[in-house]
Amino acid sequence: MIRTRSSPSGFFMVMAMVMSLLVGTLVSACSDNQVPDTDRLNVQDLHLRIHPGGARIITGRLVNLSSDPVTVAQIQITLFDADNLPISRMSVVLHNILPGDGVLFREPVDSDEDIRGARVKKILVL
Repeated sequence: MIRTRSSPSGFFMVMAMVMSLLVGTLVSACSDNQVPDTDRLNVQDLHLRIHPGGARIITGRLVNLSSDPVTVAQIQITLFDADNLPISRMSVVLHNILPGDGVLFREPVDSDEDIRGARVKKILVL
């Protein structure tokens, strides 16, 4: 008796096609209009200002680079010590940033640590 290899059954071919379509749909659904918040918003001129009386203030400007208004944005900031080690965090919440517009911010640092520097960790659109 001679055996020949048969081709995959119709059921398995249909299942492979269905899985292929599902994966393609999921990939395209995940990628459509999913722009990272850091591509939509940008912090410019971030500064830690230490005033003569000891008050520490974070200042900067959040710019909306997108064509859509942003109702609420949160800037997450990491604070560093004199050795450039992260020692604290803070956030700044801003409202109603129009497309192409920038909003200045000024926020006191609420920490007892000896803060010497600051860097934006993340920007979230809420």
